[in-house]
Amino acid sequence: MFSHKKSAVKSGDDYCKEKKEDDDMKPETLKTIKLALESDNTVERTLKSRILAACVGTSAPKDLVTSKQARDILGISQPTLLSYSRQGLLTQIRFSCRRIRYDKREVLYLAEHGANNNANPA
Repeated sequence: MFSHKKSAVKSGDDYCKEKKEDDDMKPETLKTIKLALESDNTVERTLKSRILAACVGTSAPKDLVTSKQARDILGISQPTLLSYSRQGLLTQIRFSCRRIRYDKREVLYLAEHGANNNANPA
């Protein structure tokens, strides 16, 4: 099974450059992708999360949260948050070495689905 171990880190400049006007996906297309991902047991949960994160309205500015806010939402410690970033469960958006933010949608998705969740209960 495919396993992506590379740490998910973006610079603040890269984050800002990604914004484009016509990047919104039709709701019907997004719904179809979600259904396909939920029904496919061969796709790892972390990859599903990344696919969905890439599909969700990129033209609107993302809500960013601080490390503390992300930890509070998830109910986890700082080392666990860093571990989730290294595992690719969350994407760090770095504006400087000390100013790190997270996409709130990714954090909420992880809070809802969990870090060890297999999206397809058998």
